Amino acid sequence: MMKHRHQDFPSDVFITLEAAKTVIKVVDEQGTQDHVLTDFLRLDMRGKVIVSAKLPAISTDQHFYRSFKITPRQLNAHAYVNGAFELAVDKKKDYTVLERLTIVIGGISDKFNRATKTENFLLNKSLLDEEVVESALKVLESEVVPVEEATASSPEHRRQLAVNLLYKTILDIGSDAVEGAARSGGPVLTRPLQRGEQDFVEELQPAPLGQSVRKLESKAQTSGEATYVNDYPAHANELFLAFVRAPEAAIKVTGFDTEEAEKVPGFEGLLTLKDLEGKYTNNYDLPIFPAEAQTDEIFPSNVVGFAGQPVAAAMANTQWAADRAASLVEVLFEAGDEPIVHISEALAKKSIYFQDAQKKSTEDPDAAMAKQAVQVEGEVLAGEQLHFFMESITASVRQTEEGFLVHAPHQWVEGLTTVLAKVMRRPRSHFRAVCPRLGGGFGGKLIMVDHVASVCAIACELKHRPCTMFMRLDTLAQFEQKRPTVLAKYKAGATSDGQLMSVHWNNAVDAGVSCNFIAMIGPEINSGLDQGYYVPTFKTDLMYVRTNKPGATAVRSPGSAPATIINLLMMDHMAHGLKMDPIEFKRRNLYQAGQVDQHGVKRVNDNLPKMWDELYAEANIEERRNAIEKFNKENKYKKRGLDISGISYHIGYDRFGVSEVDLTVHMDGSISIVHSGHEMGQGLTTKVAQAVVAQLAEFGATLDMVKAKPTDTMMLPQMDITGGSATSELNAMAAKVAADQIKERLLPVKETKPEAGWNELVVTAIMSGVLLKAFGTYRSKNQEGQHARYVSTGVGAAEVEVDILTGEYVVLRSDIMMDIGKSLNPGVDIGQIEGAYVFGMGYYLTERTVYDSDTGRNLADGTWNYKPPQAADVPRDFRVRLMKKPGDTDSVFSTKAIGEPPFGLAATCVTAIKRAIEAFRKQQGKPDVNLTFELPLTPARVLQLCEVGAKDRKFDTVE
Repeated sequence: MMKHRHQDFPSDVFITLEAAKTVIKVVDEQGTQDHVLTDFLRLDMRGKVIVSAKLPAISTDQHFYRSFKITPRQLNAHAYVNGAFELAVDKKKDYTVLERLTIVIGGISDKFNRATKTENFLLNKSLLDEEVVESALKVLESEVVPVEEATASSPEHRRQLAVNLLYKTILDIGSDAVEGAARSGGPVLTRPLQRGEQDFVEELQPAPLGQSVRKLESKAQTSGEATYVNDYPAHANELFLAFVRAPEAAIKVTGFDTEEAEKVPGFEGLLTLKDLEGKYTNNYDLPIFPAEAQTDEIFPSNVVGFAGQPVAAAMANTQWAADRAASLVEVLFEAGDEPIVHISEALAKKSIYFQDAQKKSTEDPDAAMAKQAVQVEGEVLAGEQLHFFMESITASVRQTEEGFLVHAPHQWVEGLTTVLAKVMRRPRSHFRAVCPRLGGGFGGKLIMVDHVASVCAIACELKHRPCTMFMRLDTLAQFEQKRPTVLAKYKAGATSDGQLMSVHWNNAVDAGVSCNFIAMIGPEINSGLDQGYYVPTFKTDLMYVRTNKPGATAVRSPGSAPATIINLLMMDHMAHGLKMDPIEFKRRNLYQAGQVDQHGVKRVNDNLPKMWDELYAEANIEERRNAIEKFNKENKYKKRGLDISGISYHIGYDRFGVSEVDLTVHMDGSISIVHSGHEMGQGLTTKVAQAVVAQLAEFGATLDMVKAKPTDTMMLPQMDITGGSATSELNAMAAKVAADQIKERLLPVKETKPEAGWNELVVTAIMSGVLLKAFGTYRSKNQEGQHARYVSTGVGAAEVEVDILTGEYVVLRSDIMMDIGKSLNPGVDIGQIEGAYVFGMGYYLTERTVYDSDTGRNLADGTWNYKPPQAADVPRDFRVRLMKKPGDTDSVFSTKAIGEPPFGLAATCVTAIKRAIEAFRKQQGKPDVNLTFELPLTPARVLQLCEVGAKDRKFDTVE
């Protein structure tokens, strides 16, 4: 019935049943009728019910049936195009089609389902006659006319897919008679069972610090018992809120029609800009931003910046009622200018905030470029990415005689209370914020949570009731600040023997409607453009453009993620210009110790070359490249590719606040900790507990005695933000400071009772008046004149297989080696490496946003159109190695941050796919050009890069 009601829907059930010549029985008060499915689509189904479906039996080996579903992601995705084919052929007569075949293709339009012209053309013709096959494909190409659809792939892509699926069917059916290399076009891609390896050495310092221990919260999380903010029981008389969203960008709101919303049971009114005027500050920006960048309003006072921007909040006695009422409020408005939703539009219309001062090397980059034997110019367009949390944005606010108590999943609750104090125009002491844990943060649970909490706090005070908001995914996707689109133009020069000498970068970043966080991210992008490769002379220009989209913000690896792919594709282009193996070119230009990078950091103990060579040998790269070359010769329509790259990620210790740990040892020997980090799955709490027990283990303390409490601004003033990947190590050092205080107090007691165990020692100490509570703080800085404390580095290789006829790909194997110094917990750190890598795969390969050019609305506002990677997309063979004996690092515990640095290694999947496409193009004699494309590199874009045409659809029959 879904297909019946929405005939443009690419129904998998419909195409498979229709191709099988299914007959359905429909019953109404007049009796029963049989219908084929194409007739059923035109049937008025009012008062009718489908009671059965009959599939005719296929009785001979002359009948063949094939079906395909080509999707943007392997699982849980609707099709670009799906197709099902049923035909009867006589193998003994050159695979002659014996009866009219059935060709059903979905994803084309609401009018097209059957390729009847092609069906008729192929009747009584041989499928081994290449002229017949090519003529049939041309007939199909002419009768398949896909409609333009904003969220679908291009009509050209879908037409090409439809043609290729018929060709794929013919190759598969005739596989016994088709020459070996061409047979590869018939089968679909196979995805081997997943396997993995984790290679590390524990460096105890002392135990359990450095041990691979399970996260303290792991059992609660995997059993579903872990408590998040939205799991808290509702308070009596609690009020729930939901944002009313602007239907279009660049409009001016004139009022609201609540007639339909008022019919929702439990609806209790709207909170609007008028409720704020004169009493509250209509701005929720963090104080860390420059004053001129603090432009984010709770509700817009003038022109709406973007479609989906909150313009009011519906209030109701349940979250469902609030959501429903908000969706029914009609926003009245005056139309404004046409919205700008693409970075190219912003540049053309000169919609620019400002341009950063040019950054360049000491040596003149222009003079250096002029000397280079080989020069290339190009551009890279990297798109947006959502945080896509497991837990949505939420906040709960309750007013007591002590002030406001706020529960929120936030990466900096100290900053949250500062924002609320500004909004509510009250002293900071009136606010207490508590964060039990976050279901994912990635940089997204900062100012967006501030916005939600501010609205809840205002409603709480006005209505004298506890207030909560929990955002639905579609609302969040419209409202959510994202990783910015980046357009990078480059000119690179190298010597004839492959030494990279100079690069000029000219970058534009899409800031959206506000320029606060992005002004911090932009310089990170510019400084990270060298990644793992030394560029003696360079210059970088950076401008921030304004579009009618939510203000851009930090997403995991905020600057390095786009910088890595921009760098990697530039290096690829340079190698192409040199006619040099890209892997050899990159190896030749890796950073060496003593060189100064674009960040201004002198590379010390740089292990990039050593890791590169170790991974190359241990992952059998040379042997696998030879095997890939052999595979590609033997398979015309399946190609494999492999690439390897190195990354650098700068970790800074110049922070906004202090790392703090409150440590209490109780009478029964149990230990409570409250730390200033915000646990969001990164294992921060476990590492803090390990650091505590490492100092107290000599007295008999063990990890199972430790219990972490929620992060709380009443317990920990002036706490630091959780971000930048260094929070775990800094809080672990604060924990050591606190534990050392306890240790110092216990040592005299231990001297009086040397045989006493932990519990007896604790009781004795407390009964003797020894305070077993300590407060540890730690704050450090970068070295003077340095922009980072140290550099995290890694090397990664990816091997892929591409189906040339569909554009689909599978990452067969990924190998990673990271220098993380002395790991505080190798098991947790490897989990972070794997997670960052897969997060990167989403950014570079599958996660795509689409905007309506008329309204400015984000059309990828849910899982139907937005596709983060899932289990089936993870590399089939995933191997992670931690570098052994990497040497000391200028960091706490000689460890290195790991949450964000590995992200960029997933970019190698892109260039590995590029290698596979190049192999096909070279085999077919296509022009040898450097391939360019927008990111993410979706299957649709892969197919377009392959440029499969009539000349490529040739197969030799077996005599």
